Amino acid sequence: MPNRPYHFLAQLEHDRDRALKIVIFDDPFNSQDNFRKDHTVRKVRDCGESCAQVIVMSHDPYFLKRMWERLQDKAADRKALELRRLGLFNTAIVEWDVEAATQGAYKADRKALTDYYHDGTGEMRHVVQKVRPVLEYYTKILGAGAVADNDTLGVIVGKIRAAGTTHQLHPHCDELDNLNVYTRRYHHGENPDAATEPINDGELHGYVRRTLELTGGC
Repeated sequence: MPNRPYHFLAQLEHDRDRALKIVIFDDPFNSQDNFRKDHTVRKVRDCGESCAQVIVMSHDPYFLKRMWERLQDKAADRKALELRRLGLFNTAIVEWDVEAATQGAYKADRKALTDYYHDGTGEMRHVVQKVRPVLEYYTKILGAGAVADNDTLGVIVGKIRAAGTTHQLHPHCDELDNLNVYTRRYHHGENPDAATEPINDGELHGYVRRTLELTGGC
């Protein structure tokens, strides 16, 4: 039930012995939307402040990444572990690389852009289709709480604008919107002729540069 973790946390707040307890959350967040997940992350963090130890188990690596990032100021006290199969019958508990697990596709797509920008390698139609996924992933990480996991770039820009000038991505809305308009030409959902839409090498090079600058530099 979606409200189960909140009911448990409410009970825990009234437990006078909670400072001595180890609390385990076993994948209770899989039915929550993005807003509720972010709220739950805050509640779990608060729980960690008042209990001896908190253990969070989940099959959702992106939720765990959100939890991990919320504990950046507690780096000395956080630990990420995973169960890894050894052979046919054994399992070991080992360190889990949060960044590698959640950024594999993003890193591969961004590398395709950097390779094209610096070396001119890669087929242009393949490269242009990497621009939007890179921007979407980047804005979802920085827009946690305001942006949902399944939002497309146009929706993300709208939400960031609505969030106002206090949102860290708000100054980049116009640039994100321009990049989104450019990528529409090459996505079948928005242009039925996307597969044959002409690609200008100089224009693509410029938009790839802008994408790389926006997401961390060329």
